Amino acid sequence: MASSQRLDADRPVVVIGAGWAGLAAAHELRRAGVPVVVLEHAPTPGGRTFSFFDPASGEMLDNGEHVLLGLCTAFARLLDEAGLGSAVAWQGLRIPVRAGRRGDGLLYSKRLPGRWHLAPALLRYSLLSLADRMRVLQAGARLARPLPAPQLDTITFADWLRDHHHSVEGIHDFWDLVGTAVFNARSDQVSAELAAETFGLLMRSGWRGGRLGLFTRPLGDLSQAYSHHLKERLGVRFEFGQRAEQILTEGGRVHAVATRSGKLIAARAVVAAVPHDRFAALIARSGLTTRVNVPALAWSPILNVYLFYSERVFHGTVAALPDVWGAFVFNRGRLLHGVDSANDGRALVASISAADGLSGRRGRDIADTVNVTLAQSLGIPPASYAKAVWQPHATFLAAPGTHRARPSTITAVPGLFIAGDWTNTGWPACLEGAVRSGITAAMACRSPAGGVRP
Repeated sequence: MASSQRLDADRPVVVIGAGWAGLAAAHELRRAGVPVVVLEHAPTPGGRTFSFFDPASGEMLDNGEHVLLGLCTAFARLLDEAGLGSAVAWQGLRIPVRAGRRGDGLLYSKRLPGRWHLAPALLRYSLLSLADRMRVLQAGARLARPLPAPQLDTITFADWLRDHHHSVEGIHDFWDLVGTAVFNARSDQVSAELAAETFGLLMRSGWRGGRLGLFTRPLGDLSQAYSHHLKERLGVRFEFGQRAEQILTEGGRVHAVATRSGKLIAARAVVAAVPHDRFAALIARSGLTTRVNVPALAWSPILNVYLFYSERVFHGTVAALPDVWGAFVFNRGRLLHGVDSANDGRALVASISAADGLSGRRGRDIADTVNVTLAQSLGIPPASYAKAVWQPHATFLAAPGTHRARPSTITAVPGLFIAGDWTNTGWPACLEGAVRSGITAAMACRSPAGGVRP
């Protein structure tokens, strides 16, 4: 018995996937003294957040612009513990809203408790009629309290808003402007239950929770630095270029992972931290489809267009454009190189969430379209160079019915746990949800039911 227990203690937990869910799971397990092997099919960590070199601009570009909020405490803590906290610049919520001929608005937060931190901005939000401003404030009061209504997952958030007499203009200029960026889905696409829970969290979190966290280094560089910390400081073993082919069981419990290259890695437990479609395929190859139910989820795309100018054309950090596909424009030159640097205001990125309506257009065509439209909206000259970057599989689509279908981290297969932003985190698909899912999976591994001990 003693030798059997020693053998089990020597076997690692295998984490499949080196995205932020997998990295968080590896961190929590190693901190508890559990040996960990991370398998990643790509040559680098980061999962769906990565960077690449663009020869035409000479810059490292991210596959998408990501933003944290102050309530994203789990992700911020991971970075702080690795000495990478400076990779995020925190600032109070202050987003100019540019609506061209219709005028400008401003969304901001005041240092007030609870939902009141947004009230002054909403009362002054000039793009809405006075009646719509009152409806938004009333909705905020409702959402700040938990809404015990499971049937909300059967309707869209737009249905809920219309039932509460919100106008088409109010939905467009406020709820969709904010919500589409948060959910990567418009109000007529997203589950009302998820939207209500998320807006309620934002309302209750106060001004600190509403702060913006903007990345000051390329995301690929950040995930590389974090994985290096896990390897060198915590002893996590990474195997890149290794695709998990099968999860093998013995006596009904996980005991190994086979890779496509033919490698067999003994495992006392497995955390599968991969997207939902890859997990479904892995479960099918492993012969576990009768024991693990994977919900059918669709994808929602994001389009990012990087724009480079010969002169400074942008003087803020971020702006929202409700009439330009709901785009958020970020001053990437300032974020990566600093205020008043040579690139400040000359390198921008326009991020368009829920970009399914633009998905039939590609490459040069869509880059030129966004370039010209943005120039007209902001009253600036077109960029000298524009680069479109599509994320067709940016996040799962949180449609009605999906919120309650998202699986928990514990499966019916002993020793198999799931992590990823698509699992039942209580959060929309985002970096924070991914990290929290990894932490939850690690905790489940180490629970009495999980049976993993150092």
